[in-house]
Amino acid sequence: MDKQQLVTEFISEAKDILDTVENSLIEVEKLPSLQDFAHHEYVHKLFRGFHTLKGTSGLLKLQNMVKVSHNAETLLDLIRKNKTLPNANFINTLLKTNDFLRRLLGQYEISQTDSGLEEEMDVLLQELKSRTDEIGFGLTIKEEVQPTQEKFGFFEDEQEEEKFGFFEDDISIEDQKVNMETDASLESKYESKQHGNIKISSEKLDLLMDLTGELVIAELSVSYHPDLSKPELYSLRRNVQHLNKIVRDVQEVVLSTRMIPMASVFARIPRLVRDLALQLGKEVKLQVLGEETEIDKSLVDLLLDPIIHIIRNAIDHGIEPPNERLQKGKSEHGNILIQASQSANEVKIAIKDDGRGINKSKVLEKALKNNLIDKQNKDYSDKEIYEFIFMPGFSTSEKITDVSGRGVGMDIVRQGVQKINGRIDVQSTEGKGTSFIIRMPLTLGIMDGTNIRVGQTYITLQRIEIREIVSMIDVSPILLENGLKVIEVRGKYIPLLKLNDILNIPTRINYDNAKQLTIILEYEEEVLGLLVDQVVSNQSVVVKPLQGELLEKTKGINGFTILGNGNISLILDTKTIFEKYGMTQVK
Repeated sequence: MDKQQLVTEFISEAKDILDTVENSLIEVEKLPSLQDFAHHEYVHKLFRGFHTLKGTSGLLKLQNMVKVSHNAETLLDLIRKNKTLPNANFINTLLKTNDFLRRLLGQYEISQTDSGLEEEMDVLLQELKSRTDEIGFGLTIKEEVQPTQEKFGFFEDEQEEEKFGFFEDDISIEDQKVNMETDASLESKYESKQHGNIKISSEKLDLLMDLTGELVIAELSVSYHPDLSKPELYSLRRNVQHLNKIVRDVQEVVLSTRMIPMASVFARIPRLVRDLALQLGKEVKLQVLGEETEIDKSLVDLLLDPIIHIIRNAIDHGIEPPNERLQKGKSEHGNILIQASQSANEVKIAIKDDGRGINKSKVLEKALKNNLIDKQNKDYSDKEIYEFIFMPGFSTSEKITDVSGRGVGMDIVRQGVQKINGRIDVQSTEGKGTSFIIRMPLTLGIMDGTNIRVGQTYITLQRIEIREIVSMIDVSPILLENGLKVIEVRGKYIPLLKLNDILNIPTRINYDNAKQLTIILEYEEEVLGLLVDQVVSNQSVVVKPLQGELLEKTKGINGFTILGNGNISLILDTKTIFEKYGMTQVK
């Protein structure tokens, strides 16, 4: 392993350690008594975390990271050995320490140095010293720690360095006694990474995904070749079927390499809930379920912001202060539940609180006051009122604070969810709480699609958005006064649209099949019908983005794919269609 490899490993490992330390500190606050912390496994986990970070930082000569983590380790060691803790303020201090180490790590990742924040570091070190003094030992934390004065468990002497080849330059590490259990686990981790698991860069995974997509397209072009229907090519057809199975297996394996558990998304939530609750003088308990549910890595960063906004909104607007909750007969602390689950090709994330719920009258009043909606329409359903909170500039806060009141937040939530081809529902009961439910695809790269044809134009729809297919042979559309056509399906009237209406294409698309079909699309419990000539196939399709400023701004299209017959098929954006043309509620 060369130095650059070790740097990459160190950054990844350090981020994991800091995440573990932060979550452990949050869990500590949930203990019945902080006195129990001194006897609890968390103190050992925290100590090992800072000790490991100190060791790996020392190998890379990151003196500031060594200094800070060493002082945190010293404080935890005193707590661990003496099993007493007279003051709980150390949790805040250690959280500050963890945050500062994150900043140093981020700086090192960008500039390959951890210097430049010495003034802040000195203040933090003094606070760590004060916490140590409060325990009652009055021990002096060393202000200077030389990385070369400790052995971190990698080498027994200077000659060992050459065997491992971590560095091109010389590093002198003297033999000293250290925590052998921690150092052994360190070596074990690095050994397992070298022999058991390997880390692959995101760029390589993206390239592998792209190549797999091209492989799928190439395989489809062979599988749907018209010559394969010839009787004399029976043996070739069998080989092609075998090829089809292998390509599908490869596709599934490649997709699995990109899937990561939702735990990586939820990791930042406990700290957010803790800090925001303290800031607003509220008590909030967080429960997270379904952390093992997996999603494509490309969705992680895009999903985190909407979730954070929803939780901030729940704590600020939803959860009542303790006194108000007690007056309502509720528990003193509010509750927030985050639950992830997976079904078919979709991931669902529910974020629920047991707070005030959405005050529909207040929302409607504010929307009217700010001219965000039509004042003439007084007959709004609950669902429509809940939709108002997603309008840009909407806020029910009476004053601007660091948390809310500026009219930004929930509109960003909707935009963020739409970026991942997802949708969001709101359910609320006044006095009992509110639920936000996000639904999104497992991956943005490949989807299960239904390919349809209108004339010579091909369109692909997400299979999960198709409710049913209706033959138009014995169905007569009904023309309404506004010019809209509807069809009756089992007592329900469904708006009937054509591709010309949806896509605003200058060149009119001509239907060529007298025995047309209607695809009944469903989105957020609402339906509409799309008139088509033919359902071509159901298959997994590779989603390719539209490129170029003009195409990227096209409404109603999410991208395109290449079919087995070589034709380009546009992927229809169902959300945009429903928003544009109005919907019929499913009863």
